[in-house]
Amino acid sequence: MEKTKVEDYWCLPPAERSPYLVYTLRNVCGDDDDDESKPTQTFCTIDEGNDVSDYSYIKSIPQLRGKFICASCHGWLILGDFVDKFLYYLWNPLTLELIALPPLPNSAYTDDEALEIYGDLEKYRAYTLITLGDEDLEKNSVGNNVSVVLLFFDDKVFSYRLSSKSSSDISSNWINHGLELFGKKLTIHNVITVNKVVYAWAHKYYREDIDGPDRSSILLSIEVANDATDSFTIKSLQMDPLPQNGLVSSDKLVDYWVESCGHVYYIWYLVRRCMDCRIRMVKIYELDLVGNKWVEVKSLDGRAFFLGQDCSTWCWGSNSGDGSGCVRGDCIYFPVPKREYFDNTIYYCYSLNEGALSMKLFRSELSRHYAPIWLNLMPQYHSLLGVQDMKGKELTQIKENVDGLDCEMISYSTSYDECHREENKRRGKRPQLSELPLHLIYLISKYMHLFDLWNFRVSCKTFHDAVSQPQHRTNNMLPLFVVLKNDGRSCEIIDPSLDYSCSSILQLSSDPFAIEFFKDGWLVISVDSKTQLKYYNPFSRVSGDFPSDVDIHRFTRIGFSTYPTSPDCVTVAIDNSIPCAVKIYCIKYGDESWDSFMFRRRLNFFFGSSSPIYIAGTFYILDAVGNLGAYILIDGKGSWRVYNRPYIIGNLKRTRAYLVESDGEPHFVCIRDDWGPWVKVFKFNLLQVKWLEVKSLGNHSFFLSHTFSFSVEITKAGMQNRIYLSRLKGNGILFYSLETHKYHVLGTEDSMEHFSGTQEPMQCCWL
Repeated sequence: MEKTKVEDYWCLPPAERSPYLVYTLRNVCGDDDDDESKPTQTFCTIDEGNDVSDYSYIKSIPQLRGKFICASCHGWLILGDFVDKFLYYLWNPLTLELIALPPLPNSAYTDDEALEIYGDLEKYRAYTLITLGDEDLEKNSVGNNVSVVLLFFDDKVFSYRLSSKSSSDISSNWINHGLELFGKKLTIHNVITVNKVVYAWAHKYYREDIDGPDRSSILLSIEVANDATDSFTIKSLQMDPLPQNGLVSSDKLVDYWVESCGHVYYIWYLVRRCMDCRIRMVKIYELDLVGNKWVEVKSLDGRAFFLGQDCSTWCWGSNSGDGSGCVRGDCIYFPVPKREYFDNTIYYCYSLNEGALSMKLFRSELSRHYAPIWLNLMPQYHSLLGVQDMKGKELTQIKENVDGLDCEMISYSTSYDECHREENKRRGKRPQLSELPLHLIYLISKYMHLFDLWNFRVSCKTFHDAVSQPQHRTNNMLPLFVVLKNDGRSCEIIDPSLDYSCSSILQLSSDPFAIEFFKDGWLVISVDSKTQLKYYNPFSRVSGDFPSDVDIHRFTRIGFSTYPTSPDCVTVAIDNSIPCAVKIYCIKYGDESWDSFMFRRRLNFFFGSSSPIYIAGTFYILDAVGNLGAYILIDGKGSWRVYNRPYIIGNLKRTRAYLVESDGEPHFVCIRDDWGPWVKVFKFNLLQVKWLEVKSLGNHSFFLSHTFSFSVEITKAGMQNRIYLSRLKGNGILFYSLETHKYHVLGTEDSMEHFSGTQEPMQCCWL
C-alpha cells in the first residue's frame, strides 16, 4: 500500500538522504479538483530497499500554487505561471524566499509558442542562474546569492539581473539577446552554469528553404558582463569530437549536464527508435577544459547522479542500500522523458560497476503532463560546489588491470569455495591428482562442468597441458548467461542450472568491444568505436574479421545462417537509415565485400530491436510493431516479403518483441514492461501463412536477449515451458512461467508481478 504523508500539507517534506523527484499534479483535493491554479506536488523518494518506490509526500506548497516548475539550479527553483506565460519567479526551498520577476516582453513568444507553452516545456527551452561568489555576496543588499537569471527560448535569450546597492544603475527589465556565432543564429537546448560561466549545447539555426537544415551541435561557453548591458561573450569550445561509440541511425541520444565537486560532467544515453524504446547504452564524460578534451568516466567515486532537464544534481551514495531516500553510489538515476513513450511513473538506475540498468516504479497516480524535476534539500549540497562536504575523499579514477593471458580467472560467489577449503584441510598430505596418468586426467575432465574445467586447467601446469581448451559448453544443462562488464573487456558468466556464478576475462581486443549478435556459441562483436566487425568463439578462441568496405554504423541488426567459418555461411546486416526503403547488406563466406539490396516499403515496416533468425533458406526479421519480414537470397538476388502481425496484439507501446526459432517455425514473444505480467507467444505457421497463439512451449524453453533469442529442448522436468529473460534479481535470473503466468527468480521461491527492482545488463547474451 502506498505510504503517502498528508500531514503538514502546506510544508515541504523533511530532507532525505537523496533528492526528491517532484511531480506537479493538475488535480487537487476538495472542491477545487478542476482548478489548475492550485496544483499539488508529489515528492517521491528513492528507496533502494524496495522493488517499488512507494513512499511519497503529497503537498500543496503555497509558494508553488498557480505555478509550474521549470528548473532547479544552485538551490533555487525557476517557476512559470500557469495563467500568465510572461511571468516567472524564483523560489528557494530552504529559506522559502519567493522572488517575483518582472514580466517578459511580448517578443518572448510567437503565437505558436504561446499555444505550446503548457504542452511541451522541454522543446528548445532552457533555464539557468548565475550566482554570486563569496566576495560578491558580502556586497549584495538583497540577501540572496542570485546574480542573473537566464531564460533560453529557441534563438532568443532573456537575462534579468537582480538589483543591489553596488549596481544601482542596472536595469530592472529583461534584456533580449540574440545568439549568433560566425553570422549564424544559434538555438540552445542544454545548459549548465559553473563558476559564473554558462556551458551550453547549441544548434546552428538555418532557414531550411534557403540554406538547408543543419542540426550539428557545438559546445559553447557564455560569459555575462557584470554591467547594465548584460552583454554576452560567446566562445565555441574547440574540443575534440565527443565520442559516440555505438550510435546508429535507429538511436536517439538523450543528454544531460551535471556539476559535482567543481567538475562538469556530460551524460548521454541511447534510446532505440522502436516501440519498446529500449535504453541500450549509457556514457559519462568529464569536460576537461585544461586538456581541451573529453575524459570518459568509469567511476563516480561513491557519488550518485540524478539526471533531469535543467535540474540535474548529485549526492553521496550509501553502501547499505536500505531505508527511505537511500541511494547507491556509482549510479545514475533518471526518469525517462514522456517523449520516449514511457509513463512518468518509471525511473531508471544505471550502475557503472555492473553495467546494468534497473527499472523502478512509483505507485503514486502521477500526472503525465508536466515533466518531473529533482529537488535536492540536503544541506551538504548547498555549500559552494560541494567542496566543503567531500569528507576528505580524493577523486581518483580506479582502473582495472586486465590480465591478457590465455587462462581465465574464476571467482565463485557462494559458499562453494568454503566447502572445498574444508575438504582440503581434511585431505592433509594425501596423493595429489596431478600425479595421475595424463589419460586419466583427460578422462576426468570430460565429466566436469565448464566452470570446473576452467579452474581445473589453471590450477597447475600438468592439468593445463593434459586438457585442451573446451570447444563448446560441457555438462551444463542450460545455456550460459554472459554479461559484459563496464570496462568493455571482462564478463561474468552465469549458469542458470547452478546456484553460483563465475567471472572470466575475455581478452578480445585492446579496445573495448560491444556484443552485436551471437548464435551457436559464436559472437559478432564491434570494436574500435564500431568501425570494425569481428566474429569470435569464446570457447575455441577462433576469430575473424568481416570486410570493412561499408559504414557499419548503419547496421542495426546482424544475423548469420550458420557458424561464420562454414563455407555455407551467409551473414545479413540491417540498415534502418533510409525512411522509405528496406536496405539489407549480405555477405557470403569468403567474399571480400558486402552486397546490398534495397526494397521499397510496401508496408510501414520499421525494424525493431530483435535479431534476424534463419529457417530453411529464409531470414525472418521482426519489425517494431510485430510485422514479419522474410528475406531470401537466391542466385545472388534478394527477395523481400512482409506478413502482417498477429491481430490480437493491439498497442505495442512499452512492449519488448523477440523473434525465436522453435521446431522450424518462427515464434513471436511479446512482453509488456508495465505493472502486470503480460506475455504473449505466437508462432507463424509457414503452411497456413498466419499467426497462431501458443499457450504452452511443451518441453522447450525460450532464452531471450536483444542480441539473439533461441529455443532449447530440455529433458529435466520442472525447467520446461519457461521463458528465460536477460534480467537479474540479485544473482538470480528472471524467467516467466507459462504455467503460473508469473515471473520467478531462478534458484529461489520468489515470484514477481513486474520488472521493477530487476537489472537488465546493457551488454549480454546467452551461449
